[in-house]
Amino acid sequence: MNSKERVFAALECKPADKVPIHHLGMASSVASKILGKEIYIGGGLHQFREAAARFEGIEAHREFLEKSFFDAMEVASVFDMDLVRVTSWREYKKPSAKIDNLTFRYEEPDGSYFIKRCRPEQELYQIIEASGSAKEKDISYLEKFVKESELDFEKKIWGLEEFKVFKRAEDYFKGEKAVYGAGAGLHILYDPAVWLEAALIRPDLVGRYLDIQQKTALKQFELYAQLGIKILLGGGNCASAQAPFFSPETVRALLLPRLKKIAGYSKKLGSYFMFGSAGNLWPVADIFFEEAGIRGYYEVDRSAGMELKLLREKYPLLALQGNISSITLHQGAKEEVYRETMDNLETAKKLNGIIAGVSNAIVPETPIENVEMMLETIRKHNK
Repeated sequence: MNSKERVFAALECKPADKVPIHHLGMASSVASKILGKEIYIGGGLHQFREAAARFEGIEAHREFLEKSFFDAMEVASVFDMDLVRVTSWREYKKPSAKIDNLTFRYEEPDGSYFIKRCRPEQELYQIIEASGSAKEKDISYLEKFVKESELDFEKKIWGLEEFKVFKRAEDYFKGEKAVYGAGAGLHILYDPAVWLEAALIRPDLVGRYLDIQQKTALKQFELYAQLGIKILLGGGNCASAQAPFFSPETVRALLLPRLKKIAGYSKKLGSYFMFGSAGNLWPVADIFFEEAGIRGYYEVDRSAGMELKLLREKYPLLALQGNISSITLHQGAKEEVYRETMDNLETAKKLNGIIAGVSNAIVPETPIENVEMMLETIRKHNK
């Protein structure tokens, strides 16, 4: 079997010649140390690099996109991944001014502004100042936000061009690796905190924003399917290590009907929608994985009690990804990394329907010897 066949066997919960591998994300610094050169992937640092490229001009941005693409392809190859992540975190807005080598200012059409600064060691790119930022966000803020989001959706012109990079990735690997599209998010926001209040007192407002996410996901599935991309990852963090952010009643009322539409449409297209969230999802797992009809679950968080064996026992036809913990890689000893990697592999071999690997990102400052231990263990024992 090739990598693509292996991944699709897992999505159908069928046996494969060996366990398919995918590491959901990793810091640029980690990939750079493993590959021995600067690699353009990751989170906030990647966003900062794109902001800097946009600020420099069209050609600089084109070069950024090209390097990002080929670096992502090389990471997938060197890390022996069967399922390929094509794009990292993006920064779509062009800065209006450069304050210093790590800081940019952005102007909004209404005259407001915000300033973002990069912290390279932590690979973060965050807002450090914004006009009106001291004002507490309230329901009226959400009403304006949702209305603007609805107008933006209505104005958006959909086309295949922005999705062709995923087909390009398939072609790069000559169709032998599986490629997933990203963006089918469907989750109730929790920042700013007024979203939590709105879920209780203005579910209609939250529902309108979820409708935008749902319509976006359906349109993305349609376009991805036209390009032959049959796997789409989405969702959104909706739980801490202790419990979900929202009650089962709220999840059932607001998320369930929309998740059912996304899952149903993907199945109609012959595609696979995988829902992702870190944290403890057990109190709402039946809603997601039985009532909504979701066929895949990624970012399976071992540290929050989401264990593969328990999930397979409860949901025998649910495809799963991950279960090597970012925390173990970041803070554990090499022996702990070995044990957890072996457990992930052995469980996947026994149960089928599992794409093994890191559930979340390999974070900055993760000891490289731990990453190398994980990779070597997979190479040696995944046969």
